[in-house]
Amino acid sequence: MASPPDIPSLHSAVTSALISTTRTVSELCAEDLAFHRSLDPKVGEGLDRQSARLLNLAERLIDSASAGATGKSDAGSERGIKLSSNVDGESGVADAIEENWNKIVDVVDGLLEKADATLDEFTGVVQPSVPSKKKWSPYDFFKTGNLTKPQLLFEHPPRNDETTPFKPLLTSKPHAIVPLEDSLRLQSSVDEDTQEQRQHYAHPYAPEINAYTYPTVVRTRSTPIPPTDFDANPATFVDTIEALQLMVEDLKKATEIAVDLEHHDYRSYIGMTSLMQISTREKDYVIDTLLPWRRQLEMLNEVFANPEILKVFHGSSMDMIWLQRDLGLYVVGLFDTYHGCCALGYQRRGLDYLLLKFANFEAQKQYQRADWRIRPLPSELFDYARSDTHFLLNIYDNMRNELIDRSTPNNDRLQYVLENSKLESLQRYEHPFYEEATGNGPYGWRKAIKAMIGSSIMRDKEQFAVFRALHAWRDKVAREEDDSTGFIIPHHNLLAVTRAMPSDKAALFAALPHISSTTRMRADELLAVIAKAKEEGKTGPEPKREDDEAFAPAKHQETEQTRATLSEAPKIFETPKVEDVRATTSNFWGSTFSAANTWNGVTTTAAAVTDRVRLALPLPNLSAQVFANPAEDPVEIPNMDGGADPATGSYGAAEDEPDATGDGSFINNPAYDANADELSIHPTEMQQEPVMLSRKEKNREKKKRNKSKKGSGGLPYDDDEVAEEAPFDYSTAPSMLHARDAQDRTGAKRGKKGSGAFDPYKKAMDAPKGLGRRQKSDQGGRSRTFAS
Repeated sequence: MASPPDIPSLHSAVTSALISTTRTVSELCAEDLAFHRSLDPKVGEGLDRQSARLLNLAERLIDSASAGATGKSDAGSERGIKLSSNVDGESGVADAIEENWNKIVDVVDGLLEKADATLDEFTGVVQPSVPSKKKWSPYDFFKTGNLTKPQLLFEHPPRNDETTPFKPLLTSKPHAIVPLEDSLRLQSSVDEDTQEQRQHYAHPYAPEINAYTYPTVVRTRSTPIPPTDFDANPATFVDTIEALQLMVEDLKKATEIAVDLEHHDYRSYIGMTSLMQISTREKDYVIDTLLPWRRQLEMLNEVFANPEILKVFHGSSMDMIWLQRDLGLYVVGLFDTYHGCCALGYQRRGLDYLLLKFANFEAQKQYQRADWRIRPLPSELFDYARSDTHFLLNIYDNMRNELIDRSTPNNDRLQYVLENSKLESLQRYEHPFYEEATGNGPYGWRKAIKAMIGSSIMRDKEQFAVFRALHAWRDKVAREEDDSTGFIIPHHNLLAVTRAMPSDKAALFAALPHISSTTRMRADELLAVIAKAKEEGKTGPEPKREDDEAFAPAKHQETEQTRATLSEAPKIFETPKVEDVRATTSNFWGSTFSAANTWNGVTTTAAAVTDRVRLALPLPNLSAQVFANPAEDPVEIPNMDGGADPATGSYGAAEDEPDATGDGSFINNPAYDANADELSIHPTEMQQEPVMLSRKEKNREKKKRNKSKKGSGGLPYDDDEVAEEAPFDYSTAPSMLHARDAQDRTGAKRGKKGSGAFDPYKKAMDAPKGLGRRQKSDQGGRSRTFAS
């Protein structure tokens, strides 16, 4: 292998080549090329061909150099340095070069500065700078697109082209009732979206979860155990196999643990579990789940599948999926505090609300959507992640006691939480499939089309075909690059491209104001997909309409287990019955609607008219309290504690606002009927408190009476007295027209200014003054900026 040339010989070779090139260019410029072009057309074609080739090479060279000189990718394209495209003849090329000359100079200057700095470091004139420890700002937690993808270093990198059913990652099955070999068997079921038969592996821990019985301590009321001091007891960061083994041995000694996960799904197609937090009554652990050996976290099944250890989660619906998909973990003995919020009728159901309610701890929820791939983990994110589980066991203690206190034999709220927690742990993960022809699958274009019924895309065959092609192309590229579809092209940008149907890069980039690097590199491929789909759409199928059976929502196929679960679930939230109080006659119209009538040739009956009327607010139950006179016999209405009373089935005023669920919906709200079009309020909610004065109103009335009594020379009234105020006498009131004269006279007598009656014109002269008259300049037009 030949040794590399030294610097002097390389410098000599480059200088010789540059001199030869410069001489050749000078000789060509001295020739009369225009004359030769007019003599022979072939010479002109050859010159144009070589000129376009050289200009194209110059563009590519500038683009590559600009990325290295400025530190920005595709800087040449962003700056718009175009030398060979959209130009006509020599004059067009000259204009393009002149227009972009300053940009070219900037690129060359950047290269020279970088070369100068590199030579200074190489010769030792300047010492190379040592990168300091990065200081993160809150904004940096969300803008981290330059991070290296951790999934590239996994021992088992994700595969996004799976077509077979997902097989559980288990290599062993601790605390098993059914052996692992018998648990991993294929089954068939009907897909809820496509109504097709699909095969899948059975839940490996389904027998253990169904046979699990919650310990008696869960159903026993006890004093809540306060959490340890958050600042005095630092958490343990687990990032080695040795630390993982020590943590597992410590967790085996606990009877309850709290668990939470942090997930990232923007720079990954299926997403990845980035962090796991586990807390006992004494310690907190934060586990790094992005290490190459992350599959060895399967040893946590010694704890997660142990029926003697209660696992407390909040909002475990997706946590169960992520644990199975990434780490091969399954949970037996789950208690989800989210379902506790639903059973107790809390106005909000987020973990931040529970932390503030029970622990008086305000969580920093601005970090919830941070990029959890950041390593080393900043202290702000570390503390936020730890707080999610540090107080969760104490929240469970308080919620368990409240569920027990508010449960009855006919309305067991605790049992409702336990059953729904079991259903969460019985979820299964399946690979996300995509069928380009039908658009089925969790990420298919069919779901996106349903949301666009009535838009222009659903009325144009070409746009409809382009949208389907773009949607399928985006999913294919996202799987290949292991990025989310939202990173490749966000949904709103996908609609913009569909409406524009661009035919060149300029139009494509105009429709994509924020384009990803992947889409920019595949711009030609994307334009070809659009052109092909647009051509096929001219003779393609018509867009589906809203009433088409293919786009109707799939009917839910209830299984025997689902029907049994629903029938045995406690009836906690029941909508009160609305009574029909429609009258057959009207006091104003008489018997107009009592029989069939003909108006403008249309026969109208009472039933036809009144069937459209629905009572939005049902009448309260008629009782003596409703007709009692509040002034004579006030009736005290007790303050209900929220939710339904098991004995009467009525709802009172909740501790918090009754109709706020934290996400803007009325789901699981006692006052909401899911089958009705309007919000119906229970009769007890319509009963207002008697008309009695509040403390502020009493104080206000007392002050008025004291002032009136003092002015008349009498004594003030007592709190319970009711005095009649004398009517205001307008004949003796002072005139506002002479208020200013009275003020002057009163002020003169007292020796003060402005101490008389009210003056409505007092501030009339406080308006801002206008600009003064501009003085003529005696400078004779001479500038005052620079001294002569």
